[in-house]
Amino acid sequence: LDTWLSGVAEEFEILKLDCEGGEWGALLLSKELKRCKRILAEIHHGMTVKSLECDIEKVKTRLESLGFEVDTWCAGEGPNAHLNSQLEARRR
Repeated sequence: LDTWLSGVAEEFEILKLDCEGGEWGALLLSKELKRCKRILAEIHHGMTVKSLECDIEKVKTRLESLGFEVDTWCAGEGPNAHLNSQLEARRR
């Protein structure tokens, strides 16, 4: 993600992530997120990604430290609804 984002000079209005588990690395490690005004992501819970601690609270804390307001909510209904949520982060 950083390689792609760093190749564009302008800020981004919206970054939308739906990467089936890849969002954890992007949200926890990217150095370019501060260039985005708004981030929308589908979060897949119960993931293990390399050495990352896939914890939504860690993501929220990191994004808040980069100057974002963060909201999350359950993404669906049914027996597996707890496995996915939506995240919206807006730069202050």
